[in-house]
Amino acid sequence: MSNLLGGRGERGFRRTVDYTTLLTPALIAAIARTERTLLRRNCGGRYRPDEVCGLDFVPVTCAQESNGTYLYRTQVTRPGEAIIAYRWPGEGRSAAATYRLLHRGGSWRIDGIRCGEGLPSFNLTRLGRSEAPADGAGRLLSGLAATTNRRDEGRDR
Repeated sequence: MSNLLGGRGERGFRRTVDYTTLLTPALIAAIARTERTLLRRNCGGRYRPDEVCGLDFVPVTCAQESNGTYLYRTQVTRPGEAIIAYRWPGEGRSAAATYRLLHRGGSWRIDGIRCGEGLPSFNLTRLGRSEAPADGAGRLLSGLAATTNRRDEGRDR
């Protein structure tokens, strides 16, 4: 989370992950807007040591922790766009998260995230119906989940 949100008040923070290669500017702005809103509401606009002032989960995975195994399903594809949902094995059929991916400039980027179980959505309000799989989009999500879990581990508050 700290990498995505510029350190969340940490002095001398240095990013270890560049999310701009994986997420669109609109999605990054939506996540940051939600973080600022929660920060103002919960802690008067300033981070406090040992308190959860903003998001208390990783918006990319819609979870606080990850079991490392995800089951992905492509729900919709159109030229340059895919909607993909994931769930954890053994957790029923409900999606833990649903993503809108856009293919621009030769690569896929996540442009919207809808988290399940009453969590907020980020730059995503509508979803479509199932069609054919989107080549490459699911690999992006698998790689991003692994990167998020590995590199941001221990940096969240």
